Amino acid sequence: MVPLSAFQHHRGWLVVLGAFLIQMVGFGAIYSSSAFSAEIAASLGMDRAHADLVMVLSLGGSFLVSAISGTLADRFGPRPLAAFGMILVAFGLAVAALAQNTLTLFLGYGLLLGLGAGLANVPSIAAVQRWFLTRRGLAAGIAGTGMAVGMALVPILKDFLSIIGDWRAIFLCCAVLTGLIGLAAALLLDGQPERYGMGPEGNRLNSASAAYPEVGVSLGQALRHRQFQYATAGTLLVSIPASAPLLLLVGSAEAQGLSHHQAVGLLALVGAGSLAGRLLLAIVADRLGRRISFLVICFALGLAMFAWAGARDAFLLAAFALIYGVLQGGFQALLPAFAADGFGARAVGGLIGTLYTSRGVALLVGVPLMSAGIAFFDAHEVPVVICGLAGLLGAFLLCLARPAVAGERKIVRARAQQLALSLWFLVLLGCGAAMPALSPRAAMAEALVPDTAIQTANLPVTQARGGVRSFAVELASGAGVFEMPEAAARSPVPAVLILHDASGADGRAASYTEHLLGADIAVLELREGDVAAAGAALAELAADPRINPAQLGILGFGTGARLAIELPGTTARALLSPGCGTLAGARKMASAIEPESLAHLAAWMRESGIRDFIGPAEYAWNYNVPGGAPGFALPHKNAAILLLHGAEDPANPAEACAFLCESLRMNGADVEHRQVPGAGYAWDFPQLGATPEVMLPAPGMTERVAARPWPAMAAQTAAVVTGFFAMKLAR
Repeated sequence: MVPLSAFQHHRGWLVVLGAFLIQMVGFGAIYSSSAFSAEIAASLGMDRAHADLVMVLSLGGSFLVSAISGTLADRFGPRPLAAFGMILVAFGLAVAALAQNTLTLFLGYGLLLGLGAGLANVPSIAAVQRWFLTRRGLAAGIAGTGMAVGMALVPILKDFLSIIGDWRAIFLCCAVLTGLIGLAAALLLDGQPERYGMGPEGNRLNSASAAYPEVGVSLGQALRHRQFQYATAGTLLVSIPASAPLLLLVGSAEAQGLSHHQAVGLLALVGAGSLAGRLLLAIVADRLGRRISFLVICFALGLAMFAWAGARDAFLLAAFALIYGVLQGGFQALLPAFAADGFGARAVGGLIGTLYTSRGVALLVGVPLMSAGIAFFDAHEVPVVICGLAGLLGAFLLCLARPAVAGERKIVRARAQQLALSLWFLVLLGCGAAMPALSPRAAMAEALVPDTAIQTANLPVTQARGGVRSFAVELASGAGVFEMPEAAARSPVPAVLILHDASGADGRAASYTEHLLGADIAVLELREGDVAAAGAALAELAADPRINPAQLGILGFGTGARLAIELPGTTARALLSPGCGTLAGARKMASAIEPESLAHLAAWMRESGIRDFIGPAEYAWNYNVPGGAPGFALPHKNAAILLLHGAEDPANPAEACAFLCESLRMNGADVEHRQVPGAGYAWDFPQLGATPEVMLPAPGMTERVAARPWPAMAAQTAAVVTGFFAMKLAR
């Protein structure tokens, strides 16, 4: 073959650029719904959950129309289909921007946008397959990164375009940009390299290879071919684990105790992994064999669901999100190449479109069934395991889908042993991951007493994590997570109640919880609540036979620290950034009650009741604990208090915090005051990717303050707080 000119040689990469831009614009528009759903719901007076359904409708619609768009692209070429699809996407955004009700929103943002993306996506992907052979995986991977780039651009564009108005103005602006970029990208597409006398990779065709694009089966032949039927069914089943975490991971992570910020941060890890998977796995697949690599990825996706079901903390969930993202990106990048390699390029648009339609069925049927299963079991483990089994079955069916092209069959036979070795390797990894569940520490955790006062308060989920037993708590006073160390199986242990800041559970407690459990101190993390809710939670702790009621402590962040000051019945309290600037002058401490005459106390108890007067925690302490002596006891005046704040925290000036400490000492408290040099407010807030700072509400501040996460200092602070509780609760 005689090489062509430099421009002709690289014409295929222009097609890749066009496909990249179409995926960036089309799927960027689809995935933008998650960034605007809260504003849309508030503007149209609809429920947030209904607003989130827009993405499911548009994404599922884009896949369902793929079989039609792929077949039409085989007949008329990719350019007109892609251009029409981009016009529909732009029109859908404009209709959504003008929507005044839910129906119009679903018509524009759901139906029109989804149909447009589906009409443009498959023709562009199919065009790429015709221009490449040896580097087909890499070309498809680069084109597929457009989806990840589009998702990453959504928050950037939202912030940049917010100067022009609300979400409606942003949508109108994006409609114009989508039309311009989409039409330009469509002009770059060309699905017939032979028209230029070219074959794959920019080589001139000779008479023997001039018919290259006609190699393979037609769509009609493929639909009657058992091998392609296996491929369609297998793609449908594997698409369930390939799609479910995108829609369900955030909710399941929050159910495991992660904050909303941490849970959303998992999607960023998925996106980063997907981008890497599309490129790295595509390069590896071109070298080792695309079919073999694709099948290994499909099996790994099924096995990854078992890791999701077993993930119990932020680290494991983050690891799963990253690994899943890599596998999901590889699956999406190599699926078109799998169809083109196995069944030829003669009707590659219709073949890829049919497989993508099966993905749409999985998204619109399989994922809602998983969501219903999670609601039925009130937990995600069982549905996720079933999802993993479906993925493994789908991968097996894809193995049965042997190529219809003779040359590819020879490659498959030569590399069957590589696939077997890879599968054995994955099985060994799965067995290794399952070993911790059989360890003695896990068995000891299972032996912890399950029938307790807290568990009777509606505990749907229990889990063992190393030597820790965790309970998802639904108390009458609020929700939270109750975690017990291994030592609780032998004798009662101290316990610490964690109270969050005004923004709710934000992930700050994770490091402290790990340190406290390591010191054999139980932790009850109350997700939200007021003084009454916190007092009721203390009462539950005091009544639990695994807890020593004389060794209760409270750890409060921000607003939670203010609540901790008011609560009686605890031996030690750690106050982190309570907003000293506004608290020092108007503070009221529950343990500052002055001794009253016996007659006055008796009259007050008759009028208000013992529980209302002394508080639910003190009531439990004196009346509900087995063996406790019934009677009235004033709140403890000698409680140990640790006040900890950043030296550069505007909500906690050093002078105000020092004055607060002196006031607490005057009331009889044992106070320890510490400053963190160089730290501002909430330095222990979890790091979210490369985000330098987050804006958080601070006690007593009318505006949010900037919090700069400092992971290294956060670990040191957790150790200091744990040491404080270990020493004070043991005395």
